[in-house]
Amino acid sequence: ISCVMPLFLMRKIVLHSPVTVNLEQQDESKTTRLKQFYLPLLKQDKHMVLYTLLKLGLLKGKGLIFVNSINSAFHLQLFLEKFHIPAAVLNDELPLLSRSNTVEQFNVGSFDYLIATDSSCSNPQSTSGVHQSTEGVRHKTRDDEYSVARGVDFLRVSFVINFDFPLSNESYVHRIGRTARGGINGVALSFVETKSADEWAMLHSIQAAQPTIQRTPSFTDLHMPSVEQAV
Repeated sequence: ISCVMPLFLMRKIVLHSPVTVNLEQQDESKTTRLKQFYLPLLKQDKHMVLYTLLKLGLLKGKGLIFVNSINSAFHLQLFLEKFHIPAAVLNDELPLLSRSNTVEQFNVGSFDYLIATDSSCSNPQSTSGVHQSTEGVRHKTRDDEYSVARGVDFLRVSFVINFDFPLSNESYVHRIGRTARGGINGVALSFVETKSADEWAMLHSIQAAQPTIQRTPSFTDLHMPSVEQAV
């Protein structure tokens, strides 16, 4: 009805004691709950920096860790397991039932860290999960409705880490949108490889659209409670 009937008529004919909800105002309040940071570091240091952040409890609660490839996801999982940090991998090449179970286990707190990918892909061509290419080679397709950075209902996510820097502004927005939901605060921390011109260029592009993203203090200062912006 609301799509075809003017608001003043709805108030007089349909509604009793109507209340107007300003959705844009809700979105603005969300931005105040989300703190965005980036941390410049060498590529070879990313694993140990992540380990230190998690092991020392500098990032508390449940977290999503985003990478840009499936191989990176499993490599990172194996690295964390060496230090007895349980984490699961969620990506769009796993069977739907497996992914659903992984999300459910994460939401109920069976483990605190979920490693995810959000690589862009084409829509599935059939319900069987495979399609025929022009060369006659069968390829797996990913379920577009289960894209990790978009739409999956993660609950009570305290922080998001962009272990691999996102490849687009859209990807960044969808990733950080997984935290600071339901009235809780959230932190988004992005690793930026110091020698990657592409990542710095993407960071500057994101900063232009997301003016709240800030540089973290030096990593050696992150444990100091006097540093207001430390995560």
